[in-house]
Amino acid sequence: GERDVLPVIEIGTSVLKYFSEGRDYFEGEVTRLPSKGRGPQYYHIVYEDEDEEDMEANDLWVAFSDWCVANGEISLTKFEPDERVYASEGRSAGLEAVIHAFRPILKSGSEPDDWSWSYLVHFIGWNNRHDEWLDEELLRKATPTTAAWAEQVRKGAQKQASSPRPSHSTNTSTPGTSRKREREAEGPRKKRWRCHRCDQQNDPDHNKCSECLCWKGGKTPRKDLALTPSSKSSVKSSPSTPGPTTVCAVEGCNKYKQAHCDRMCRAHFRESQEGVESIKHDDGAPSRQECAVKGCNKYKRAYCDGMCNLHFREAQEQSEEPSQDD
Repeated sequence: GERDVLPVIEIGTSVLKYFSEGRDYFEGEVTRLPSKGRGPQYYHIVYEDEDEEDMEANDLWVAFSDWCVANGEISLTKFEPDERVYASEGRSAGLEAVIHAFRPILKSGSEPDDWSWSYLVHFIGWNNRHDEWLDEELLRKATPTTAAWAEQVRKGAQKQASSPRPSHSTNTSTPGTSRKREREAEGPRKKRWRCHRCDQQNDPDHNKCSECLCWKGGKTPRKDLALTPSSKSSVKSSPSTPGPTTVCAVEGCNKYKQAHCDRMCRAHFRESQEGVESIKHDDGAPSRQECAVKGCNKYKRAYCDGMCNLHFREAQEQSEEPSQDD
């Protein structure tokens, strides 16, 4: 309980530990207490044969309890370490566990010398963080009879957990409780996603917008799913919706036009450039994408007066020569 009293372990406290190597008990004393902190706590023990060791807190309680039993200060324990038991009450009722350690406690309201036992149990199949100290009267030895009893307890707990909840019409239920439990049973709810083009809320199980047919995650629709005139008019106006001056000049394409692509998207611009080196007018004049210098089939560059970089530099050098002669 919250007011149960534990024995005080201090420097000079006697312990009695069993060593399997020599098959004998050796008495010792606590010579150093553990330092304060969140890490493992170790007590320094010096035995009567001058051997020393650092002992963990749970092992210390077992050695201290053996010394108390050997000196007649408390009765013998009902359970031993590594013995299998069943919890009989509380939230862990019916669960099988293993004894890891034990220690004497003085329960609240009992006589000063009326010590009893508390056991550190590990529930089989559960994480170590669920280990807890249980009083001796809350444990049962693992026998065929107790195993059948534990099975009945677990089945009863499962049946109670799966029983139908009270409806909203009963006076004992809290408003909204049943609906909340139904949502918890359904699991986490999926969020609706918003289209990046038309700002439409869409079902989480659909990957395509129901308004503009745009794909979830910012993907643009394929050519065979392009917007029809009727669907274009139904698209909500928003800053992210491409207007007539920002889309590709190719009819039926709703992609954004790109810089230096003749008002086309990158895909249509590349298609238009395929085999551009062989494109010539009937009179032999260069096409609008080629350098203005006759006989040059390189691309013209921006800010180069319709010429490629090489001819533009030559023209600049020729224009500078007269000024140098002056």
